Amino acid sequence: MHLTTYTEHAFRVLMYLATHKGLVTISEIAETYHVSRHHIAKVVHHLGLSGYVETHRGHKGGIMLAREANEINAGDVVQEMERDVDMIKCMTDPSPDCPYLSTCGLKRALIQARQDFLTSLNRFTLADLVLTSQDSGQLRLTPGS
Repeated sequence: MHLTTYTEHAFRVLMYLATHKGLVTISEIAETYHVSRHHIAKVVHHLGLSGYVETHRGHKGGIMLAREANEINAGDVVQEMERDVDMIKCMTDPSPDCPYLSTCGLKRALIQARQDFLTSLNRFTLADLVLTSQDSGQLRLTPGS
């Protein structure tokens, strides 16, 4: 499975916010990751509508996490940000012309694989994805370790 750049940007925004207390600007995040401000603004808008971030307008405005980092599951973020997590067309739109329609187990297998992928990701929270200074250089392979 391949995640879109849009979802990658969503994780980067969330991870940035998890490591910075208080309000942060879209420009600050865009400059940090060398990404277009416009792209980050679109992602932030979606994250706001989804309840992951709070946005505050005005001269002293910015964005911040709407929930604690340990309350945001990675799999849920993927499901929210990805428009299409189906790996083949027939997962949502089976063709009546398919010669294997009555004997094909591929769709069932891929649906299970997708669910296993998301379930596995949901073992990790945003807090698990953000390395602290003492974790620096070490990837956490299990939640909370």
